[in-house]
Amino acid sequence: MTISTAAVATTPLSHLQRIAGNVALSERELCGKVSLRGELEDSAFVAACEKVLGSAPQPTLNKPQQLAAGTLYWIGPSEWLLHCDIDTAAETVLSLQQAAEGAHLSTVDVSDYYVVLRLEGVYAREVLSRGTPLDVHPRSFQQGEAVSTRFAKCSVLLHAHDDSCFDLQVRWSHAEYLWQFIAQAASQYN
Repeated sequence: MTISTAAVATTPLSHLQRIAGNVALSERELCGKVSLRGELEDSAFVAACEKVLGSAPQPTLNKPQQLAAGTLYWIGPSEWLLHCDIDTAAETVLSLQQAAEGAHLSTVDVSDYYVVLRLEGVYAREVLSRGTPLDVHPRSFQQGEAVSTRFAKCSVLLHAHDDSCFDLQVRWSHAEYLWQFIAQAASQYN
């Protein structure tokens, strides 16, 4: 009998209730996260990614790549983060390692290192502006963009799904602090 990892996993936010109202805050369902490092000039690295992920990683600033394997975020030079199904993360790491024989590649399952918060609502951008130096106005931070930035003293990966829906990926050790910060900032709108 196979037990789904997602069915038994808990996070540092599992005990908190979703916040609803003009600004909503919830925890996203646990997903797999795979850190990937390599050089695009390395043909063996590119070939391994194409074989396992379906495409070579692109160094596309602020634009996540949609792949058959999941969503690939460019974090910086030679570094990407794949969000995938939680039950395939370990298999993806192993497949990349096997396919990349002879390549300079590093891949690690970091699913239990990050949690993703979902911030939604008509005042979501106002709440974001209280915690980040990033210009979150729609003309500067647009739908579909994702960027690594600081938020409330935490390093986050911020993804704008649309004008009023955002995901903030943060380390598990900072998750509850970030939740409380956002909840406090949102309280004046709810």
